[in-house]
Amino acid sequence: MAAHPSPDSSTWRRALGVAAVIAALVALQVAAQLSHLPAWRAWMPLASVLAAGLMLGVYGLWRQRAGGAPPGDLPLSRLVPHVALGLALGAGLQALTVVSISLVAQVQISGPNAPAVMVPALADALETAVFEEILWRGMLLAWLETRWGSGRALLISALLFGAMHFANPGFSPVAVVGLVAAGVLLAAAWIAARSLWLPIGLHLAWNFTETGVFGASTSGHGELAGLFATRFSGPPLLTGGDFGPEAALTGVIVVALAAAAMVGVAWRRGQFRPPALAC
Repeated sequence: MAAHPSPDSSTWRRALGVAAVIAALVALQVAAQLSHLPAWRAWMPLASVLAAGLMLGVYGLWRQRAGGAPPGDLPLSRLVPHVALGLALGAGLQALTVVSISLVAQVQISGPNAPAVMVPALADALETAVFEEILWRGMLLAWLETRWGSGRALLISALLFGAMHFANPGFSPVAVVGLVAAGVLLAAAWIAARSLWLPIGLHLAWNFTETGVFGASTSGHGELAGLFATRFSGPPLLTGGDFGPEAALTGVIVVALAAAAMVGVAWRRGQFRPPALAC
């Protein structure tokens, strides 16, 4: 008769599995970011798309093998509708952010440039969205939810998501609030949809619209060109400064309102779970 593994050995295997997945994700993300170097810039779109695909593959394989993880957060049946909805929400919120800044500060938009300049920004937004949503929502939020329920998991993951960006250029107290609000929005999207496709699409469109369309900095990174070049004139509190529009006061308000609305959607759909039911 085969011996059953002890609880301790099962825990260690699960922990090693999680560590291996995180290591693989980080390695793929670092490899994709290395393609930003001038010598390898021509390979950046391919490297980013390949990294995003491998990340999804690694995560999906782990999810199939790991017991206790919430099932079905990458359902193929929801890929198109959830990504499409996320893209619309992310692009719309970013456009509203720029409009809101124009009401309180001077905004100059020049262009357009050749559409081909958007390709690197699109590839980078895809890789970043896949990496961060798998790590922060698919793994961390899901794990926290099984232990403390949806409400506390949402808050803790959002606070950690905001803190993660503290080393970015132009980081400010307003940027912290904006990133925490974004963390709430993305976490609530995962909870409402019970699918990573929605926050991936939302995150992708937010970053791409900010950089690839408007040509503004995204979380302090503004090295990629966009279809347009947008310049903001005014105090950093109103424009976001070097961090980008998401650190502008009006932009934070836009995201905070969207986050509150998404939390409301998740709540009305009955998707908030207590620890005992989160499985």
